[in-house]
Amino acid sequence: MKTVELSLKEFLIVALRRWLPILLCALIVAATLGAQSYLSLFGAADELRERYNKELTSYEQILKAKRESMISLAEKRTVADEYNQKSVLMHLDPYNKQTSIISMSVDVEPSVFYLSTDSQQTLGLVELKAALIERIVDHYLIVVGNAKLEDVLKNDLPTEYEEKYLREIIAINREAGGIITIRSLGNSELDASLLVESLYQYLLGNQKLIADSVAEHTVTVIGRSSRVEVDTALADYQSAQRNSISEYSKQIVGLLNDIKTLINEKPSLETLGFNVVKNTFVGILIGAVVGIMFVLLSYTARLPIQVSEQIQRQLGIRHLGGIPHRSRTLIGRLGDRVAGEAVSVSEATALDIISANISEVVADHKRVLVTGTVQESILADFTQKMNALSNETESDLLFTYGNDINVSASTIRELMASDAVILVERIDASRLRDISKEIERIKLSNKEILGYVLC
Repeated sequence: MKTVELSLKEFLIVALRRWLPILLCALIVAATLGAQSYLSLFGAADELRERYNKELTSYEQILKAKRESMISLAEKRTVADEYNQKSVLMHLDPYNKQTSIISMSVDVEPSVFYLSTDSQQTLGLVELKAALIERIVDHYLIVVGNAKLEDVLKNDLPTEYEEKYLREIIAINREAGGIITIRSLGNSELDASLLVESLYQYLLGNQKLIADSVAEHTVTVIGRSSRVEVDTALADYQSAQRNSISEYSKQIVGLLNDIKTLINEKPSLETLGFNVVKNTFVGILIGAVVGIMFVLLSYTARLPIQVSEQIQRQLGIRHLGGIPHRSRTLIGRLGDRVAGEAVSVSEATALDIISANISEVVADHKRVLVTGTVQESILADFTQKMNALSNETESDLLFTYGNDINVSASTIRELMASDAVILVERIDASRLRDISKEIERIKLSNKEILGYVLC
């Protein structure tokens, strides 16, 4: 390979892409120098350090407790605020509270059960009927308890309400003698009479299901009522809920002020001199310089390509395009931007560009070998995509692939059967020396190299 010329830009890109070893070097040297200064400074100050550690421990415990209390209060305030915003109960007018009630009676005919006249059981017909009615009432309560009120009442609600807030204003209770009462609260926007009627109709809709499960029975409305009343207990409850938000906020502000005061009064050791900080900072600089030198020496020894035009500039092979390969770290992406490799097009667009460039240089060649120093899976994937594009454009161009020609006999045989070659390489992985050896070997076979692609 001819002499390689390296630019400052390439060195900068290498440093940005290999930021982790540089950072590790900086941290190791900084920790070493800082620890050395710390140990020398406090070697004769055990008593002072022990007293300082006790004060610092107590300070940190108090600070931690106040911060945890503040977090807990903030969570409670969020819950209270959400409840005040979403709860139907909080939006009722306690001085004009609507209450609607439907009372329904469950009954069974004697014909649905049988009791032998010679039975020795002490349970008579009346007790047996009462027990059966109680079972039926239990099933009605289970049905409504498992119902999704949002769906049952959706035609009567002016807006969507969460299930738990609807159950605050609706109650379905068992009364003596097989009676079920359906009670609902309401306001000017939420008609309580419509809500209890919908719930009643929902229970009627499940009558057959319960009859099949327990026994045939009748359901009769024995009473309907609606009234508007003043509920001072509700007014007090609403006021307490709203005041809780203000109280939580006051406590949080008080804790914030306490934390600020604590931070300003943090225990300190005046004997902790400037040397520890200074030596740590110097260690960071020295470590960074050592890390950069190590990275650059490693780069010059291996010479992995850093910019897309590097192969074209150094080895004279045409650049056909590249498939976007986004760096995983922010600093790595900065290196890509400096190198001009920032992702700006989609993979499909990049493949179209590569296909167009190949069409421009392929001439009469029909069979093209795809090879390179990258992994075989990358070569196979690229070959598959190019053959798919070739089929879409109804081209008779066929792409095959093979591993690095310098290490694979099957690739050499495939080279003999091919008309031309495309190299596939990867930035920061493929090395100039290896690529140069590939090119020299291909030229020995008098095969034209159409160019190279970066994946």
